[in-house]
Amino acid sequence: MLSNYKRIIIVSMCVILAIVTACAFRQLKQPKVSESHIRTGPMVLSIRTDGRFNKGYSWNLEIDSQRSATLIIDTFPKEISREFQISEEKWSAFREVLVREGYFELAEEYGDNVFDSGTEVITVQIGDQKKTIRLYFLLNWVSKNNAKLAESRRAVRVFTFVRDWFDDADAVDLRDSALQVLGKPKRD
Repeated sequence: MLSNYKRIIIVSMCVILAIVTACAFRQLKQPKVSESHIRTGPMVLSIRTDGRFNKGYSWNLEIDSQRSATLIIDTFPKEISREFQISEEKWSAFREVLVREGYFELAEEYGDNVFDSGTEVITVQIGDQKKTIRLYFLLNWVSKNNAKLAESRRAVRVFTFVRDWFDDADAVDLRDSALQVLGKPKRD
């Protein structure tokens, strides 16, 4: 006959084993997004920059699978909304950027969450596969942590590729910081 102490240990070990198995199964369940699916599957995109800035306001760009884009700029007290169409060439080129940068294999966030800095968020959904990446302040990594910086640059390249699709004086533009992260000179 088992003592109460041994029973508790056996039950605890079974619970731990069940939790570990469930976590492993959950990771196995998430299929990899194939390159062909990225290139041809129905895609929607949401990309935004949030924060408080000296020049420009937070913004959110939503693009549906028909390439119709809506840019919402959070000018206080009233939002500004702009609509435009993304060309098939840009949309196809973006799909190639996703493949080249291995977007669906990247981590979910990069950088340091600094109080007075912005956050850039990219969400790509292709079919039923969805991936969101948050980019926090990365300039600290430029001089300190090149190992982390190398991978984060892939996400920055995805973000800046889309940010180049519009210029709006009301929407904050952090591309010069992104260029520093990428090791490139600032724009003129």
